[in-house]
Amino acid sequence: MTMLQAVSIYPHDQNFTEDALRDFALGYKIDSFSLTLENFHPLKPWAQDAFWKRKANAVCVRNAAGRELDEALSASPDPANRARFVSALAQMAHIAECVKSPVIVLEPRPALILHGHDPAAELFAAFEKKDDAKMQEVSADLRKRQNERSERLTLNLCRSVHDALKTLPDNVGIAFSTPAHPLAFPFLRDIVTLFGEFRTDRLSYFHDTYSAEYLSALGFESQESWLKSLDTRLAGAFFSDFNSRSGKLGRLPPGAGSVDWKLISNSLAEPTIRVLDLPRDASAFHYQMSLEYLRLNTIF
Repeated sequence: MTMLQAVSIYPHDQNFTEDALRDFALGYKIDSFSLTLENFHPLKPWAQDAFWKRKANAVCVRNAAGRELDEALSASPDPANRARFVSALAQMAHIAECVKSPVIVLEPRPALILHGHDPAAELFAAFEKKDDAKMQEVSADLRKRQNERSERLTLNLCRSVHDALKTLPDNVGIAFSTPAHPLAFPFLRDIVTLFGEFRTDRLSYFHDTYSAEYLSALGFESQESWLKSLDTRLAGAFFSDFNSRSGKLGRLPPGAGSVDWKLISNSLAEPTIRVLDLPRDASAFHYQMSLEYLRLNTIF
């Protein structure tokens, strides 16, 4: 596999048009895209045609929403729930085959949020107030919750992945990305365990620089920990920034936050899928400056 440089797009947005796709290819010298799906809406006919005829390359298909792909279902003790998870993966794989994408990327979701209550809410509030003592107290409690649920959920996840790998076509792999929530599942420890059980190149990891920087700022594993622990299964990376000193959440263009881009550049092997992942409302200026920054830092 050669290095692929791509931009993340949401193909169901109203602003995703044939002209927009052409502008990316001509204006930014980018003809490869990461497709983020929402609730499995079919691609617009012209878009599917563009990818099928290789006018544009789909480097990966990523889920953004939809309860059927909730990782809590994948780790459920109920075989029927895990079957629903595998069925949803099969739908994603079908879309991936339609656009000739080699991998579907799953974003780990919070698995311990009940009745609308998020145990991490106190941590987010402490981060915004820059209350370090409170952050340490809450993050220690959340870490304990992670460890308590890890073994039980990971065993069920292994069962789901086993069934999925048997069900999905051989030319479509599964990748887990860096979670964006401290109680998301699977977390780093869980993914390491999962990879130890399945020694196949059809199961891989996508690094998300924003999520890793965000988790590190909250007192969890650092960018370097994620990259070093999962380097042998690293298939790709999503690039956006996060300002760990601001006390504010939200994706930023690369170079606008606290991510160590030299570390990122040195940690990526050559045959890696590399995706610029900006917010939906990013302007043409943000895309242009981000691509120039990534190229300047030898990431693109």
